[in-house]
Amino acid sequence: TPTSVHPQIIHDRNELLQGPAPACIETLRNFPIENVFSYPDGYYGSPLVPVLSKKYGVSAQQVIISNGAEGLLEHVFNWLRPEDKVLTQQYHYRYYTFALKHRNIPLLTFNMHDTGNDFVFDVQDCIDQYKQHKPRLLLLTSPNNPTGNVLALDDFRRILAVVEPHTLVIMDEAYLGFDPNYNEQIMLDFLHQQPNLILARTFSKYYGLAGLRLGYALCGTNVVNMLHYQPPFLGFCRISEAMALAALASPEYYDKTSAQVIAERARIIEELKDIPYFTVYNSRANMILVKMTETADKAMTEVLPSFPVVTIRKDHGLYWRISVGTPEVNTPLLKALKALI
Repeated sequence: TPTSVHPQIIHDRNELLQGPAPACIETLRNFPIENVFSYPDGYYGSPLVPVLSKKYGVSAQQVIISNGAEGLLEHVFNWLRPEDKVLTQQYHYRYYTFALKHRNIPLLTFNMHDTGNDFVFDVQDCIDQYKQHKPRLLLLTSPNNPTGNVLALDDFRRILAVVEPHTLVIMDEAYLGFDPNYNEQIMLDFLHQQPNLILARTFSKYYGLAGLRLGYALCGTNVVNMLHYQPPFLGFCRISEAMALAALASPEYYDKTSAQVIAERARIIEELKDIPYFTVYNSRANMILVKMTETADKAMTEVLPSFPVVTIRKDHGLYWRISVGTPEVNTPLLKALKALI
């Protein structure tokens, strides 16, 4: 049982528990002290921009660096006017709700359906609501938090086909990197075809750099003008940028950790799928959603404070979200879940 000497360790926000690449740690250890007390060279720039521009085949003007994906969303939410509306999926990242409520911006949702072991987006409802409400922002998430499902490429194509020039479309890809079937080239093709599209990404999940609060967006050709975006005059955190560059230069490490996460995700689903008081949903992210019976939900709430390491959290109703960590934390969790009732 956690005590004041050994408090609970909380890892329930889908962090990469393997941590960042060794090159990132080495970069941190050897970071020049003069880069701590001095500003970056020049203004309005980031060394990440040319690297990401080359990696994804877009112009430098189509890359935005941000304080995590949240920083980009905050900029977009502040850009919205009081009369604007936002449309997103029914089950969505709670930050969307909190941030837009704070700004008095209406958040509309289109339906999602529980098919038994998967959630699916109701694409026709999305299209119908878009046509009815004409939102200024269409905010989609794939893989989705908390449900873990993805939006099929053909479905995304159908949605983009009805979007009008006044609407900004964000595809929140914070959980990119844990779906072996992801087709990045088609997503980049969409970016080239849709001038008001943003692919919002982060170094927090896949790259294991959540504490550095660094994200980036790949943007259609009209986005920067549409948002009146201007990068920070004096740049970003130089330590964060250096570690992110080291992460981008370590694809072998992240291929390995992604494969580990995918294998652990499959193991958790397999071990929980036949427990009668659980419904376990398939996932393409580094998290798994489960639905518990009322009895199991109550038991989970009671036993959770005794966990030394917490990688599960209540989401809403009887739904709980499990962060896919490492075997060292997952095995005790699975044992506890199997013994709930």
